[in-house]
Amino acid sequence: MTKILIANSDQVEITKISASIGSAYDITSILCASQCSKDLSEFDLLVIDENFTEFQGIDFLMQVVSNNNMPVLMLSPEDDPKTAAESINSGAYNYIVKTENYIPVLEFAIRDAIRYFDELSVRQQQILSLKKQVQELESTLVGENSAKADLKKERNLFDDVVNSLKLKQVNLPDYSEVSKQFREMADRGSSIRDVSSLLVTDAGISSKLISVSNSVYYRGMTPIKTLDQAIGRIGITETASYVELISNRGLYVNSNKKYGAYLEKLWKHSLACGFACQELSKTLLFKKPMELFSMGLFHDIGKLLLIHILSDLESKGTYEEEVTENEWVNLVSTHHGQFGAALMKMWKFPAEFSHSARYNEHPETAPELTKELWVVCLADLISKSLGYTDDEHAEVVNIEQSTACKELGLSYSDAHKVKTAVAKIMEDSIFIRNDDTDRVQEADDRDLSPPAVNHSQQTLIV
Repeated sequence: MTKILIANSDQVEITKISASIGSAYDITSILCASQCSKDLSEFDLLVIDENFTEFQGIDFLMQVVSNNNMPVLMLSPEDDPKTAAESINSGAYNYIVKTENYIPVLEFAIRDAIRYFDELSVRQQQILSLKKQVQELESTLVGENSAKADLKKERNLFDDVVNSLKLKQVNLPDYSEVSKQFREMADRGSSIRDVSSLLVTDAGISSKLISVSNSVYYRGMTPIKTLDQAIGRIGITETASYVELISNRGLYVNSNKKYGAYLEKLWKHSLACGFACQELSKTLLFKKPMELFSMGLFHDIGKLLLIHILSDLESKGTYEEEVTENEWVNLVSTHHGQFGAALMKMWKFPAEFSHSARYNEHPETAPELTKELWVVCLADLISKSLGYTDDEHAEVVNIEQSTACKELGLSYSDAHKVKTAVAKIMEDSIFIRNDDTDRVQEADDRDLSPPAVNHSQQTLIV
């Protein structure tokens, strides 16, 4: 019998749904996310109600689709079309508007979703079977061993990525529109009220900013309840930094499980680097700390871009054999600088962003050694020295004795204060949580925003 999991915080609604469809399906229900394991392979379909989490169930939806291949249906209220749209963008197969008599529609949607995924599974098996037949034929003609050797010899991931960009065969990540508008308003010196009027339209960002203002790092005598109060406590400059990371968090999610752990490490490293740039800008009295925060947050954006392109190529069946870890790690570590610089240029960021993305790992190769580049280099070292790194084998340099620290004229005391401040911010951050079984903090799936995809197919010039 088909097994269905219902995620709903309202027991009355669960009972109502179970009573209507329980005779046709094996129903299991949960009232909160903590009751759910990451592996849901035993279930054939998941139904999430928008009341399941404080973020309309979108955060739980993204967590599920990142770890499971199954159809998900979202129940959304009549007066909230945005939740319905976000659920589709975040990986739901379909959504059902909760009208007075929505149960029959839900039953139809369940049958349709299961039928589609069953047919998809059959087609995938047929494709695999055809590929196997082709491989057997090639093996007969030229010998299986030589065929595999030739395949590995000819495969060049870098050329594949470049060609896919030239032919516009992949979708590129797009920069958050909310972040773009906020940056423009901040540059104009807009008031808290003007900024609030922009952000209040996004419930996810608004609620997250209020949570930030009530965190240990910012908490005051009285709790913050409104967006205006939150921006006033945090400050427009640092609010801009949080808007940047909240609205772009979803970029660090990929449906291919093998990249999941790496992207989580990359997210934490980028987050720590952004905060380090922010703290360094205060110490060095930079006029635009928001610019430096974003520069730090996006300094490794080329790694993210290459992972998304590879994943896209794999999902389209480009490779007969799975891309190995050694292959994609080598591609990312070797070429991320030039791809990151190209993406910053495509997103129309100032030239300093492309410069830091291109040369932060090897500043000695840069045609010009700017102060901003040294700040990003030092922030990168601070992040790694705190354990936030995407490369566990990378050598950790003593930041106080680093070239970047000397070029910026920072004393041992100043560097130590910045490192301590970043450690405190990361420890208190609501964007990662502590795990007693692992000292390295894991990203909190509730903080995911839907990844933006550029359907306009702009050309990325590498």
